[in-house]
Amino acid sequence: LPGDRCANLFTINLFSALNNTITMMAGNCGAHVVSVGDITLVTKSHFEALNSIKLNVLLGVPSTILQFINAMQHNGVHINIEKVVFTGESLKTFQKKIIRQAFGEQVSIVGVYGSSEG
Repeated sequence: LPGDRCANLFTINLFSALNNTITMMAGNCGAHVVSVGDITLVTKSHFEALNSIKLNVLLGVPSTILQFINAMQHNGVHINIEKVVFTGESLKTFQKKIIRQAFGEQVSIVGVYGSSEG
């Protein structure tokens, strides 16, 4: 993680504890973290700004990661994501397929779901 540029997709209103925890964990590992906020409000210029900082990691729940991909594609911007880290929900086969279609077969998908959920 040192030097990674991460998008924290955990929204403060729904996942405030995860938002804070993920930001602290990634930051303590040497990554730079940007909180994206409500994906329904993210515009093309937001995606272009994320691209300009060479964003390479997405952190979030699978459903929000798919929202991010959909919005990114809708806005006609491609971001070269190398790693996707998820928690909060299990990752379904169709979701994994969408992630790989968006970012390539080489994208690393890491799940930490279940490590803290009962």
